[in-house]
Parts: sequence; structure tokens; C-alpha cells
Amino acid sequence: MKKIFALMAAAVAGAMFVLPACTQQQSQGQDAHEHIFPSAYNSDDTRHWQECIGEGCDETQNAGEHQWAADAGGTDATCEQAGTRTYTCSVCGRKRGADPALGHDFGAVEYVWADDNGSVTATRACRRAGCGEVESETVAAQSQVTQLHSCEPPLAAVTTWTSQAFANPAFAVQEKRVEGAAAGHDYSAYDFDEEGHWPICSHCGKAEPDVPPAAHEPDAQGLCVCGHAQAISVSEGKKVTDPDKVFYVRGIVVGATGNYDGGYSWLLIKDENSNEITGIRKRLASEGGESTLAGGYSYAPTIPFELGDIVSLPVSAKQNTAANGQGGEHGKVHFIWQGENFKTGNAAELVARYKIGHTDDYLLDKSQVTVVIDSQEDLESFVTTPGFQWQLVCLRGTEQSPLKAVTGAATSAGKGNIGRSYIRFFYDSPSNLDEQKVNKASPALSNFGNTFNLSDYLSSLLFGETEYTEKPYLEPYSYVGDIYCLIIGGSTAYYHFIVPDESCIVPASAQ
Repeated sequence: MKKIFALMAAAVAGAMFVLPACTQQQSQGQDAHEHIFPSAYNSDDTRHWQECIGEGCDETQNAGEHQWAADAGGTDATCEQAGTRTYTCSVCGRKRGADPALGHDFGAVEYVWADDNGSVTATRACRRAGCGEVESETVAAQSQVTQLHSCEPPLAAVTTWTSQAFANPAFAVQEKRVEGAAAGHDYSAYDFDEEGHWPICSHCGKAEPDVPPAAHEPDAQGLCVCGHAQAISVSEGKKVTDPDKVFYVRGIVVGATGNYDGGYSWLLIKDENSNEITGIRKRLASEGGESTLAGGYSYAPTIPFELGDIVSLPVSAKQNTAANGQGGEHGKVHFIWQGENFKTGNAAELVARYKIGHTDDYLLDKSQVTVVIDSQEDLESFVTTPGFQWQLVCLRGTEQSPLKAVTGAATSAGKGNIGRSYIRFFYDSPSNLDEQKVNKASPALSNFGNTFNLSDYLSSLLFGETEYTEKPYLEPYSYVGDIYCLIIGGSTAYYHFIVPDESCIVPASAQ
């Protein structure tokens, strides 16, 4: 019997060294767990807790966020400086390093307008104790009468003041409405017509009473104080010798084209009293800032005006010299655009500002054309004489010496429709492309890109073509009749021309 009790005692003693998962007791038919928690804590960077050490049990207690207490020595972090003081959790004993710079904690922005509302100051201050950092910026403000009932008492006007943008992105553009007395007339603006000008109120547009119209008094640039432009003709503009003088030139819009290398497009204007035509090219960056009046490409330029618009445009004049204009360009005068840059979005604005009329009588006066080219000898003589650019000529094909042409000679990129590269015109019979070049024996003209004269247009009128055809040099098309065209210079290989409109093509059968 004693042996049995001894064995039982030994078994109990051995069980005391085995850690149970959790002791289970029966209580009213339900299991109850008695958890065993150590005194030590588990932790991560932000929290701590105690875990039951029983096998397979994940019960926890005393979980919470760290209670950081500063260690002895070191310094605390400020808005702009990192700290050196370390910290220990007073509950679990976990340690962490020093704090980085806190960064400023700015409060709400305060905006203060000047007494005259001409400026506004934005200010914000850091709210951290002991910092004192303040950001402040002042910008100008502009006023606009946004609700003008009348310039005359007793009705009032509402003025809206708007600040400029702040450099600091934390500060927003400000507006301030000011209800005031009637603004009163401000006769500092002008209205005008071709005969003269008169003062008007800049607020309501009412003319100043008892003030008769005054005659325009243009300054050296042709501008009157009222904004009226005293323009000179195309013919007079070509006589301007000062390249720095900006003046207004008046003429009729007759087309657009591009220079041979495609660098920029030109607006073409015609003198109102003659066939004299010149081009207005863009102002280059090296000439005071790039600005153009014609866009697009050489084969499809765009302009804000319509054919026949009478315009008054700010330009300067430039005469090409041997240094910047050889061959047909030598000694010729063209104009440089001095107005704002033409973009598709501001076409209506440009037209409203510079168009002064319209005429349907803008076609070329063929009776004034004095240069007639009807042989290869005439063509060679013409294109080898300096200064032929901007001349109007008649290319004439006769039964004895028909005007010949090859279409699509340089490329087949347009195959599939009537589009093609330039059409080459000549009088003799070259057998290959090189023989057409001007530095060879057989000069040729080629039609150059123009919104109103694409190569498919010429092909249809001259040759009856409605689809692409690459004509061999040994079998050129022949044309008998007159083609009136504007010579616009050329490249090292060809001389170029444009045909402004359909009336410039007159076949022999119609003469």
C-alpha cells in the first residue's frame, strides 16, 4: 500500500515540472482557462503587451501605447534641428532614438490689405512654443470696375481688387469688393474714325461733351495717340531705308506662301493701286523676339485674314544684300512682322485689330504685267539676273515653243491621290532631273506651296489630271497659253513661283 502511495506521489511531483497549456476546470458544464502571464512585456515601435506563456494560447493583457520618458542628458528636437535626447518606455523598458526635426506647424494665413487696396500682405506664424518663425509676403493688387451703374451720382460703382499671385504656394490670390460712390467720368480714352478722334470716358464710353473731333497726328511710327494707324502703301513701304523703323503698311491680302527651306511662312500683300506685291515674314528671335503672322508649312500655310481683306499692319522693312540674299532675292525689299504672334486662338482678335476694310477686286491686273517669258533663253536670262523676286511675270507657251512640265518628278510619295511634290516648268527637253537644276544648263521654275494654289490644283487646270501620274522626262506635258504668276525666289536647285488664283491661267483657246 505504501508502495502505491509512493508511486502516486512521484507522479504528482513529476507533473509539477510539466508546463500545461492552460489548466481547465469544469464549471457548470463550461471550460474556464487560467492564463499564466510573465512579468516581462513584448513590444513593437508603438505598443507593448504581455502574452500568456501557455502552449498554443495567444491571450494578452496590459496592452497599450508606449509611455515615453526622456533619458538623462541630450537635447529635445525643434522645428529645424534634430534632437539628441533618447527615450525609454516607463512601462516596458523599450528604448528609442532621438526625434528628427519637427518642421514648422504654421497656423492659418492672415491677409491684410493696404489702406489704398493697392497691395495685400499674407502672413502665417509657427504655433510651436519657442519657435517664432513667421512667413510674410506682399504683392500688388489691381482694380477693375466690375459693376458700374453709372459714372454720375447718386448711383454707385463696385470695384473688385485682385491681388497678383504669391510666390509662396501656401498663400492664395485674394479678391476684395469695394462699394463706392459713382466713379465719375474719366475722359482718358479715345474713339476714332479715319478722319479724326475724340475723347471718351474709359468707364462708360460716353463722349466728352463740347469737345469736337481732332485730326490725327501720327508719330514717327505712324501711330496717333488715339491708336489710329496712319499707314503707308506697299510701294511707299519698300522705300523705307531704316531697318529699325517700325511703321504701318496698308495693302490687300492676296495669299500666303513659304520660303523654299520651309523655315517660315509669308503673308502676301498687294498695293491697292498697282500689282506691286511683297511678303511679310516672321520676326526672328534674334530680331527682338519671335513673332509670326502666317503659320503652317510651305505647302499649306495659314493666315488670319481672308483674300481681299484690306489691312494696316505694323512692320519694318529689310533690303536683302549679297550677304543675306543671292540671286532673285538680291537687293529686294521685304517686310518683317512687328505685331503679336498669330495663333489659331487669336485669329479673330488679330483681324479685329488690323483689318480696316475688304475688297473683292484684289485679283492681279494682267494688263500691267510687262515681263513675258516664252522660251528657254528668256527663262535662263530671267533667273540669272539678280533681283527678280516679287515680280509678276507671264509664262507663255506657244505652238513653236510650248511651256513644258513634269509632275511628280521628284517623288512618288503622293501616289494614290493627286497630291505630289512641286511641278517643274521649262521650255527645252531635259532628259533627267539634274538637267533641270539651275546650276546645270537648263533652268526650271517650280510652283511653290500656297494655300490657294496647291499642286493638285495646277495639275487639274493645266493637265486635266485627277489622280497621281509620274510623267517621264522624255514625255513632258505641253501647255499652250499664259500663266500669270508671282516669282518668290528659289533655292540652289530651282526657282519658285505661285499662281494666286484660277483667273491667272489662260489657255490659248480662251484668248
